Amino acid sequence: MHRYNAFAVLIVLTCIATEFAWAQDDQVDQTPGEQTPDAQPSEPTPIKLDFISEDVQSRMLDDEYQLVDVEIESKAYQFPIFVERAKRPISLGTIFLIPDASQNGTPLNALMPLAQEFAMQGWNSVIMPTPQVLIAIAEVEAKRASEQASKAATETEQAQTDAQTNTLEPREAELVLVPAKQQDSLFEQAYHQAFSTYLTMFVQATQKKVSFSGYKVLFAQGISAQIMLSALEQSTGNLPDALIINNIYLPNNTLNKDVPDLVARSTLPVLDIVSPADNYWSMYTREQRQVQSEVKIKAFYRQREVNALAFSPSMHSDIATEAKGWFRYLGW
Repeated sequence: MHRYNAFAVLIVLTCIATEFAWAQDDQVDQTPGEQTPDAQPSEPTPIKLDFISEDVQSRMLDDEYQLVDVEIESKAYQFPIFVERAKRPISLGTIFLIPDASQNGTPLNALMPLAQEFAMQGWNSVIMPTPQVLIAIAEVEAKRASEQASKAATETEQAQTDAQTNTLEPREAELVLVPAKQQDSLFEQAYHQAFSTYLTMFVQATQKKVSFSGYKVLFAQGISAQIMLSALEQSTGNLPDALIINNIYLPNNTLNKDVPDLVARSTLPVLDIVSPADNYWSMYTREQRQVQSEVKIKAFYRQREVNALAFSPSMHSDIATEAKGWFRYLGW
């Protein structure tokens, strides 16, 4: 019995000695004040471009997309684009397809059938993502909250308490759930400017990455269409040869009312594709877009309706057919 007890004590002492030796090694390996990599805080990402790239890379083959470099606020990012080469011996040029940024996620695949339709006509088609509107809104809200916190620091204790309770989480959750028809009070002009800056950088980086000879056309949907029209109006160089808009709108009553005049003021040829699938904001300005263009004698504006469900094969075919007839009218 005594021999078993002595043996047990020896085992316990051996374990204690081993743990003590390991502890000494850890102290030698880490100098005072040094932190392990896990302890270092990560910097916040201003926009979720990395997520877009990782999502595409996990679902697509390497030869099905290209990565475009863009620098935002002194940080380098990459976003994916899909390129569908022209199916004719001599291409007409390039069509850049920009989806509606208000849609959940980045619907690059949704525009692939339309890109293939244009490729059959002889166009090089490039599908690019957009910065999500909610991400741009969160960026503006974060800066606004920071300014409010700084101002509250110089005011009374009660004002500081009110500022601390006004966090971003309720506002962001509300933006995700509120339908487009009720977003008027949420989509302010500050959000419009933030998103416009990001989208313009996306388009410029994509055009720099992909360069084909021939005509250059922009096809934009929804909010992206309004943003591109506004940005092109202020641009002085590197303009496209024509613009195709589909379901154009902006979920802000003041800004959306200016869409018809914005379309009429454009110096570019504009093909306005409308359909029963257009949302409330777009339908609200549909008639006025055509009226204003006629009043201001915009010769190369055409509004054409396609009677098909959104993102259906027949809708893509109808859009490509209307565009083909319009290109012939332009003399292409």
